Amino acid sequence: MTGPLEKKVFWKEWSTALGVAFLPLLLASIPPFLGPSWRALIMRVFEPFCHQMPSRSPHLWGVQLAVGHRVYGLLMGLPLGAVAFAALVRHDPALRWWAPQIFAVSALPMVVGWALGWFGLWPNTPLSRMLTGGLFGVAAGYWLTRAILQALR
Repeated sequence: MTGPLEKKVFWKEWSTALGVAFLPLLLASIPPFLGPSWRALIMRVFEPFCHQMPSRSPHLWGVQLAVGHRVYGLLMGLPLGAVAFAALVRHDPALRWWAPQIFAVSALPMVVGWALGWFGLWPNTPLSRMLTGGLFGVAAGYWLTRAILQALR
């Protein structure tokens, strides 16, 4: 990416990827702002991806959001990953080489937290779930952005 036209095209494509990465977070966050029928529809949309247990889900004004804490953290990480892509684009060849290891390392805290909680060895909290999901979400958002940019070219 050297010329002004190439930079302009990159930022246009990147903005599209950022919007795509932000959309699931927006949709998961809007149930408190919707009427009962629309709220139920959004909850059904996210049902295949999340348990939606009320005790493990964020609430706003007493209304449950469409996903649990861990998935909400992951969704918050997606646009952050898109921002990370823009900041790290010149290092993309090296990051692409290490992609499997990056995914494994970013998923490890989430998996370990879940397993330790399941065995009763670690008290998972809403914050720990959101942080571990968010870490994986940043990595996923980076690769989602990369894939969208490739698809747009």
